[in-house]
Amino acid sequence: MNDQYLDYPIIWVPVETVDYNDDVLYLSAGSIREGESGWYCPPGSPNRKYLHQTGQFLRATNGQDFSKADHLRTRLLYKNLKASIQRDGLQSPLTAIAWDNPKDFDLTFPMKWPLWKEYWENKPSGKYWRIIQGCTRLFVLKDLGWTKIPIINITEESLEEFKKGNCPTRAWIYNPNKGPLSKYSAEHVGFMWDKAHSTDLKIEEN
Repeated sequence: MNDQYLDYPIIWVPVETVDYNDDVLYLSAGSIREGESGWYCPPGSPNRKYLHQTGQFLRATNGQDFSKADHLRTRLLYKNLKASIQRDGLQSPLTAIAWDNPKDFDLTFPMKWPLWKEYWENKPSGKYWRIIQGCTRLFVLKDLGWTKIPIINITEESLEEFKKGNCPTRAWIYNPNKGPLSKYSAEHVGFMWDKAHSTDLKIEEN
């Protein structure tokens, strides 16, 4: 991997300081909590009903210990990503914003999602990185045992978008010179992102 990506310097950071964005933080917080009928999700989350209903169904099918993480590992996207990274290496860094815990409790990306205060209150104080784009890749890299994660830091521009009342995640993902380029970075090695969600690309693992 080069030293720069999309004109941003690539920074290698300890894996324990890198977390998912709020919509999939429950992977780290614990997919199943005592007393929960489905998968854990904080009150007020737009996905709450979906997570409980999906969790109930899949746990009934696969057993009570079947978690959201297990579900993600069975998806074709995970399988294709893992095989692609094992065969050809990681083709692009993850896109991240800096998160100072607990000082940044009042900031959340994307906007309108609940802040996972219980999760962050149980984390040591200090600097973390929250992934704007590349959550599934982070999941794969953690499973593969990576100790350092390559990121590009978009904190400054994300805060500017936030001040304007815009969702920083959407501003990045839908910018034609940023998000889409990152999304399709691995196409030249045979990883077709859109097909990877629904088609077994038959990428051979090492």
